[in-house]
Amino acid sequence: MTPPNRYVRNGQLHSYIKYGFMVNADDFFFSLQQICAQAGPLSWATVRVGAEDIALAAAPVALHQRLLRPLSHLQQPSASATTLTLTLVAAAADAPPFPWPDAPQAGDFWEFRTGDYLFSHYGHGLAVVGLDLRRGCAVGYVRRPELLPAAFFSGLLFTTLYQALRPRGFFLLHAAALAWQGQGVLITGPSGAGKTTTMLQCVRAGFRFVSDDATLLTRAAQGDILAVATLNTMHVTPRTVDFFPELAPFVNERADNGKATIFLPEVYPDSMSAVNSREAVAPVRLLIVPSLQGPRDGTFEPLSGRTVLSEALPLSVDLQQPAAAAAHLDLLAQLVKQARCFRLHLPPDVVSVPPLLAARLAHLSLDELR
Repeated sequence: MTPPNRYVRNGQLHSYIKYGFMVNADDFFFSLQQICAQAGPLSWATVRVGAEDIALAAAPVALHQRLLRPLSHLQQPSASATTLTLTLVAAAADAPPFPWPDAPQAGDFWEFRTGDYLFSHYGHGLAVVGLDLRRGCAVGYVRRPELLPAAFFSGLLFTTLYQALRPRGFFLLHAAALAWQGQGVLITGPSGAGKTTTMLQCVRAGFRFVSDDATLLTRAAQGDILAVATLNTMHVTPRTVDFFPELAPFVNERADNGKATIFLPEVYPDSMSAVNSREAVAPVRLLIVPSLQGPRDGTFEPLSGRTVLSEALPLSVDLQQPAAAAAHLDLLAQLVKQARCFRLHLPPDVVSVPPLLAARLAHLSLDELR
């Protein structure tokens, strides 16, 4: 049995440098680097999120393939300079555990910040990732990756990307994002409001998929707020699969919440934005809140930006970092000034929704030309 406050590595007993429950962050980050260095040959790839190049390295090859699959549509030739290098390896049995049990927790996710470091702990020991924000370097391990569902890797990847990109002006909105002829549409609202049905029906009809449920926004050089393509995954319920039967052959492992992961390029090959296309980032022109309440007539009810954000903000803004939260709120305030906000009363025939949105975007474009 391993004594308290110690761990075993390479057959030897090691001790954390403890201050209460806190170990020395430099030492723990170094231990994660050592684990990655000892994992054997790494497989490499480069992906682009917005204008930021991210290097992704992993061992063994099977782990690299699982990490790259949600980002395959963003893959690039190797870049000489990257914003972030993320290295993940399959953990040995003696990998050191996450040493901050009192860190802030949300469900089975823990996050500890100190100085330039940000350490994340997933699923009661399933994975640990350390991020050095100053150097743009993230290292970590995953235990028994072959047993974990696809949703686990999607969550880990998105969290790490967001942690690294937030200081560079990328901020989260709890919304799905689509693009039509270079114009962005955000779809937000409470669970059960029809967001997934609206988005999938639009993808069926030729809209470009940008992101599902959690969208990264950033400010372009000319000032527009852009929705940025990130993961190519969706997490769908059995009811959604029944409604869109073309999804059924592509259902991957179900997570504990019963939702299955779908990789959109496999279902709708033409739906994804190639990273060099103008639709890999899209200036947001419409912010839509679908509704199954009230009239089911396909009408657009104008909403104030405050009304829209009141529903999305609680799941979007981290108030624990005041400076980052202020920048986040400033970007969202600009977003609702830039985009027209509507409640869309969904018609019984959802096939008519994509033409309604396309017509509304065309109307907005004509208004801009006048």
